[in-house]
Amino acid sequence: SGGPLLDTAGRLARDIVDKSVIRARENGASQVEGLVRRGPPARTIVEIAKDRGADAIAMGSRGLGDIGGFLLGSVSHKVSSLAECTCITVK
Repeated sequence: SGGPLLDTAGRLARDIVDKSVIRARENGASQVEGLVRRGPPARTIVEIAKDRGADAIAMGSRGLGDIGGFLLGSVSHKVSSLAECTCITVK
């Protein structure tokens, strides 16, 4: 495996995703699937969306704006540039 640090990060990621799926279902979302993958975040998100035939990608933003996102290379900014489907960024 990737060592104790990556194992801990993987467990934490899985816990966050599981709780998010539960919350989405409690709020009326009927088709929710939680995935945890390793890899470059933006490319991995876009690849999974394409493989699943997603109509849209919804993601959070740290609220840095276009210039901050450009300078720091935010994941949401990269995903919106790479994705073929609609991208929804929520602050």
